[in-house]
Amino acid sequence: MKVSIVLLAAVLMTAVVQNSVVAGQTAKPGKASAKPQAKTPPVKRTVPVKGKSATEKVTPKPNPPVSGSKSKAPLAVRELLITAGDVLPAYDIVRYGDSKKIDLASLVTGSAVIVLYHPGSKPAMRALSQIASTAAKSKPGIKVYALCVRTDEAVWKASVKTLPATMLPLWDPAGRKDAGINARKVLGCDAYPTVIVTDLDGKVRDAFAGWFSGDRRLAPLLSE
Repeated sequence: MKVSIVLLAAVLMTAVVQNSVVAGQTAKPGKASAKPQAKTPPVKRTVPVKGKSATEKVTPKPNPPVSGSKSKAPLAVRELLITAGDVLPAYDIVRYGDSKKIDLASLVTGSAVIVLYHPGSKPAMRALSQIASTAAKSKPGIKVYALCVRTDEAVWKASVKTLPATMLPLWDPAGRKDAGINARKVLGCDAYPTVIVTDLDGKVRDAFAGWFSGDRRLAPLLSE
């Protein structure tokens, strides 16, 4: 009986010692993996701000060329009469009938005859009808402009009544002013009448001052 108790006690003691060893053991740390784990970068969210936009650089565009524009001679005082190859200046004159201003270069764009006259000059007034007749015979249908200078508008309109019917009356509104620019100065005219003939391109073909009975300078310029 005593032996059984001793054996039971020994078995119990052995079980207690084993349990205490197991309970006192600690887990061994595991080995780290040789492959590093890839880290996922954080995702940044861009929140649009209302009312703001990126600044844009705007490059100014050059002005396009004006269609149909043509160069005109600048207004300048001439010491000598305008001559062959010159361009008529863009000088403002007044047309009879509508009394509107238009520059001479825009009005005379092709073959034409321009006659500068002064109503106070009797030789000039007598020459106008001969010039108009010569132009009509040499080149039928050609435009002949009678540009009145050195007088006021009332005297000009009165002189129109004595012009040949084929002449187109024009007037220089600054004709009486010796200071500044006027038609006489930009054309180089110093005698009456002065005849200017333009070519098909509107440029001056030739010009001459004065007129005498039987003058033959105009006809060849129109017949060529």
